[in-house]
Amino acid sequence: MHVKLMGNSGFDFYAVVRVKVGADRPVLQAIDGRVGAVLGMAQAEDGSWTYAVHIIDLDESWSIGESELVATGRTMKRKDFYGGEVLSVEVDRKWRGERSPDE
Repeated sequence: MHVKLMGNSGFDFYAVVRVKVGADRPVLQAIDGRVGAVLGMAQAEDGSWTYAVHIIDLDESWSIGESELVATGRTMKRKDFYGGEVLSVEVDRKWRGERSPDE
């Protein structure tokens, strides 16, 4: 399956952003003004982007629309969020996964 992107994402992975939400999004009011980093992104069929943003001081990740984020001009690194651990999984023809024996 080939996925055609309709436009570029407004934010890169690990970009530091500030959450800015309107009154029409009460579920996000708890994180309005907080700073986070982009850890994931998805593009909808209409071309809009949604981001997984890790709110740093809460140690929580939220799904937030592009229009609700403001760039800070700063970037973090992958190692700020993830350790160096690696897990290898082998998958059989029925898509069942099992940890590789050499792990």
